[in-house]
Amino acid sequence: MNRVTTPAEALPGSEPTSDILGLPFFSGDLMQASDLLCRVVERGLRCQACVLATNNAVWAAEDARLMAIYREAFLCLADGVPLVWASRLLGRPIKGRSSGHEVFAELCKAAARRGWGCFFLGSASGAVQAAAGNLMARHPGLVVSGTYAPPFKARFTERETQELDRLIEEVGYE
Repeated sequence: MNRVTTPAEALPGSEPTSDILGLPFFSGDLMQASDLLCRVVERGLRCQACVLATNNAVWAAEDARLMAIYREAFLCLADGVPLVWASRLLGRPIKGRSSGHEVFAELCKAAARRGWGCFFLGSASGAVQAAAGNLMARHPGLVVSGTYAPPFKARFTERETQELDRLIEEVGYE
């Protein structure tokens, strides 16, 4: 599966970005971000989207590795009103805050309508399954193609990363 790195690369004419602390935040609103991500999936592409609170942006300004991860992402969405305010002061306004749970809920709703499978990754054991169950109840037709709650740690080994890749490939991500 091909990976895209910018909205303009996948969809020419998509919303511009607003640079805040060296990070390229998507200037559109929640619905535009959801629509953009869905169009990427429909084209058989994959991407990385990051939802950043204000503290994430500050940490990235102090950590070159974190900054590189965010700058290489397809989308950086502002999950913090101070980021929206800053974008207005800088003259490249972001249309609104996009919280992580709102983005995720919109994508699950879209996946349910389109029959796409969703792989739920993260959280504590049991919590990821509960989240999947709650979203299936909220969005009839949502297909949960897998769940995995890895142990909480700062960094995964190469073997653990390969196992995660295998689990996702097994359920047909690509």
